[in-house]
Amino acid sequence: RVFLELVRLDIITREELQKNTDFIEAFKLANPSTIQAIGLAVDQAKKDRAEGLGGLSSDQQNIKLASSIHAADVEFAHL
Repeated sequence: RVFLELVRLDIITREELQKNTDFIEAFKLANPSTIQAIGLAVDQAKKDRAEGLGGLSSDQQNIKLASSIHAADVEFAHL
């Protein structure tokens, strides 16, 4: 949300985004006012994640998560 607001307010420029003027103008036309929060419940997601890891310590959770994810299995997006 913050990133989108920075684009909308021209704090992040089209040059920095490497996008043409038409792209930025279309974004601004579609989003003429403040970008609103979507109500994502991150606290519940954190709780669910902790329960799914079976009460492991933070270090053990990090190791388990790191070992279960491989870079080739996820999409990459450069922001």
